[in-house]
Amino acid sequence: MKSFLRDWENMRPTRVAILGAGVSGLGVASLLDRLEWKYETYDEQGRVFTKDEARTCSFVVFSPGFKLNHPWIELGKNLGKHVISEMDFGAAFCENRIVAVTGTNGKTTLSTLLSHVWKKNGCESIVAGNVGKPLTQAISESVSPESTIFLETSSFQAQSLKILKPDSVIWNNFEPDHLDHHDSITEYFLAKANLLRQLKPNELAWLGSSVVEFGQRINHEFHCRFEKIEELPLTANQLSQIPFLNTFPQRKNLALAKRFSEKNGIDESNFFSAIRSYKPQPGRLKKIAEVAGISFWNDSKATNSSAVLNACRNFTDKILWIGGGREKGAVEEVWIREIKKYVKQAFLIGEVAPKIHRLLSKERVQSTVCRTLSEATILAIEKAVDSIDVVFSPGFSSFDMFDNYLDRGNSFDKVVFDLKRQSSQTTQVYLT
Repeated sequence: MKSFLRDWENMRPTRVAILGAGVSGLGVASLLDRLEWKYETYDEQGRVFTKDEARTCSFVVFSPGFKLNHPWIELGKNLGKHVISEMDFGAAFCENRIVAVTGTNGKTTLSTLLSHVWKKNGCESIVAGNVGKPLTQAISESVSPESTIFLETSSFQAQSLKILKPDSVIWNNFEPDHLDHHDSITEYFLAKANLLRQLKPNELAWLGSSVVEFGQRINHEFHCRFEKIEELPLTANQLSQIPFLNTFPQRKNLALAKRFSEKNGIDESNFFSAIRSYKPQPGRLKKIAEVAGISFWNDSKATNSSAVLNACRNFTDKILWIGGGREKGAVEEVWIREIKKYVKQAFLIGEVAPKIHRLLSKERVQSTVCRTLSEATILAIEKAVDSIDVVFSPGFSSFDMFDNYLDRGNSFDKVVFDLKRQSSQTTQVYLT
């Protein structure tokens, strides 16, 4: 163990300070319980982390939602305490092979797809990190030492890593996002790029073309060997057998997954055989119903502008778009001009709705600000003529109206299915 925690048993008499009482904080607590190490949890909605508390703790573990300049983190550092992230704490007690997976869009799909391929080919694996369970929880539950851990890693988690040394890094794509947390797009990029700095010596990273291109744009020096991966060419037969391959950005994810699998001894035949039984995670672009000739698509996982554009590019004709939520950074006019190419009319929800409405109006795209998701969906049906696609691809955070993206996706499903039931009971959907 190459960290200050190599002497952890002698440190154990002094309690640990956990910053954050959410999923990550609970993961840290579960690992400390297994180590029989006392701790206290501090949260901005609960117990406050004071100078006295900081002075008497052994070290500090913080959850990924805490910015690195948070006063509590600064307090611990100023008092000479080791301050580490949840992921680093888990890594200090992890002997497994770790494949770190990051990117702006599609990293959950890539992580779960690779884990599925591994299992189908007789290899033990789990998914942890930003999806599934925190790394600390996985370690506390005694994950098999033979398991490869596909560790989905967000920019929040990557930027502070000091202990974790991945055996491989896969970075699928890069687009603007999380500019409410990071000061600039360059800082956002560098936060993720810290994973490459942490990569074990002489190991290889797999990078999507957009990652390499942005790095070159800012004259970034990649501190590792890497292979640049382009989109995977697929035959019509392959597309028909595995429908989710038809959607963006999955072809690039598949290219990365296939190349990584080949480098790990899984040939093309076994790779494609394995992914035929893969089930995409909830919230990814999926047709959920047809009501009165109108097709409804749920893409509730789309939390940034590039994800919306990826969804739009799957349709030949212009769509009715339902989008909006809580802003995570400046809404760029260039994105509005791009989305104009795909949207016939927009129905907007959430805190950002008035701003999007104003920008779309400048581009002469008709849009309506709606109070609820239900109202937006009903208005879309009223405006639909002939057969058209209604696409719910929010493009923003869900936390202004919903618990998370799964909650808002389930809410959209419920509205659509209720309308479908009404439609099946009568020859016309009556909207009141």
